Amino acid sequence: MRIIQLTVDLTGAPRRLAHVVADLPVRPNTTASFTTPLWFCATHMPSGPVGRIAGLFFTTDNGHTVLRWRRDATRTHIYHVDIPSGVTTVRASFDAILKSQLTRRMVMASWEAFMLHPAYSRVSNIPIQATIRISGNWDYATSLVTETEEAAPDGAYKTIIFKPVSAERLEDSPVLVGQYSSQSNITKDGKHQLCVAFSEPQLLNIPQDRLNKFERLIGEATALLGPGPYQQYKFLSVSSDILVPGELRGSGGGIEHAESCHLITSSRVFADLDLFDWVANVFSHEYFHVWNGKYRRPAGHVPSDFTAPLDDTLLWVYEGLTQYYGLVLAARSGLSAPSTIKTKLALAIANMQCQSGRGWRSTEDTAIGVPLRVGGSSEWGSYVRGFDYYDEGVLLWLDADTLIRERSHGAQSLDDFARKFFDVAGATQPLVVPYTLNEVVSTLDETLPFDWARFFRERVQTPQAQVNTEGFERAGYKFSYTLEPIEAPVPVAQRRLAVWHSLGVRVDQDGKVVDVQRFSRADEAGLAPSQKITHVGGNKYSLDELTAAIETARDRPDGKVQLSLEGDEESWDAEVKHSSGLVYPVLKPHGKPDVLAHIFASRAARQ
Repeated sequence: MRIIQLTVDLTGAPRRLAHVVADLPVRPNTTASFTTPLWFCATHMPSGPVGRIAGLFFTTDNGHTVLRWRRDATRTHIYHVDIPSGVTTVRASFDAILKSQLTRRMVMASWEAFMLHPAYSRVSNIPIQATIRISGNWDYATSLVTETEEAAPDGAYKTIIFKPVSAERLEDSPVLVGQYSSQSNITKDGKHQLCVAFSEPQLLNIPQDRLNKFERLIGEATALLGPGPYQQYKFLSVSSDILVPGELRGSGGGIEHAESCHLITSSRVFADLDLFDWVANVFSHEYFHVWNGKYRRPAGHVPSDFTAPLDDTLLWVYEGLTQYYGLVLAARSGLSAPSTIKTKLALAIANMQCQSGRGWRSTEDTAIGVPLRVGGSSEWGSYVRGFDYYDEGVLLWLDADTLIRERSHGAQSLDDFARKFFDVAGATQPLVVPYTLNEVVSTLDETLPFDWARFFRERVQTPQAQVNTEGFERAGYKFSYTLEPIEAPVPVAQRRLAVWHSLGVRVDQDGKVVDVQRFSRADEAGLAPSQKITHVGGNKYSLDELTAAIETARDRPDGKVQLSLEGDEESWDAEVKHSSGLVYPVLKPHGKPDVLAHIFASRAARQ
């Protein structure tokens, strides 16, 4: 197949526009069908760019003849074009409307927003040579290999041409572009890099001790799993408070790729040690995806093209196991303090307890139903349930880990399963080896003979009204609530969570009710999503007023929180009965050996 030439002009990215030109090989006297991507393994749902394409034209290669195109009536991401006699290349040009992960100073360019390629073809067999144009004073970072780089005579822009790769590989290789950019070697051989686009130039210098933590992460992952199947690996991060909700001031998450990951962080994550400690497990999570999600992935996540629906049934392995080891590796490497990880484990339990839909909907179904989130209602979110396979996965795999350790008297652990299951057999390039639930079960059985099929059937495939904390009890900890606030560098977020865990209502900064737990105190009082709390005890709503009222109710004989609400052009008062004050989740040792300390202990130091 001839190479597609794909050129993306990102100089308009600050205006949320990118101009795209694709030269597409065709056969004359045929009807050519082209498609934009639709499904992606990393997002687990249909999230393609078809609704964000404007100004689309197809022309012959001389650009003088405009060709008529028509959209497929049932597969609206596919375009049909009649090719005239003698034409072997058509040019598609359009503007891509960029929706996220960018500011006026930076953009995370994901190729799926710009790709147009032959439909009905295996993406692993479609060669594309990509070119980007960026502002002359901006820099870039990517796992793609640069073929040429040339600056305009006046320095206004520069053009970077990458070596050809398959459409599959291109989609998996985002480009970080920014005005204030930093690229730092993590390991001495330069094989691992941290590349960050900052919102301000004074943040460019990343402290060496943060880079040392990343280096230890690489060492701990290697000690656990062996060398990764890649030539190089880059942590790519857009770092701006504009991109991360104000109350979080930490991480907006990330997306995995075979030789990189792209992350969204607040501007001071790398400068503020406490903030870094709190959010750093997102880095270890995305890095673990090299083995789980990119190299090994569920068989339902190995489509032939980007239009085939994904089978998300095993996301509790793909994401749940990764979430668990993201926390474990953060502790082992020193990215985060063990106390921070314990706090996050306690929060995971509390958050899953607040999912009032857990009595009717299984963890497996929250995975299978991910596509339902596209355009779905966010109201009564905890009753419907969302991406719970992440935190449920943490609890599940800690349960499995401690069970293996207990029954083998410490001779085996989940690490032994992981090393065997994710063995790359010496591979030094990205590759994909699918897995099934049967293989997960059989490999666990090799680690410790046990009825693992039943283990997963009871905990994953069957709704569980109560959160399973057996893993914590085996690890020497009891879960409970305390009146002592959580020590975290995001106090506003933690206070909102305390309201959620105490009253069963989630409220935004303006008093709007975002979610209500069914069967909670707030539910009993008649609160519902989209209502607005206007006053607390007669005073105008603020988070301070609400938390103070909850604390005061603990000392009142009636134990009530007085609220005034409005909605649908009406207003009314409500009383929420709650006499426990603000509560915060905590894990406390309960006399058994501290197995978490063993789980968090460095493996690299023992090798």
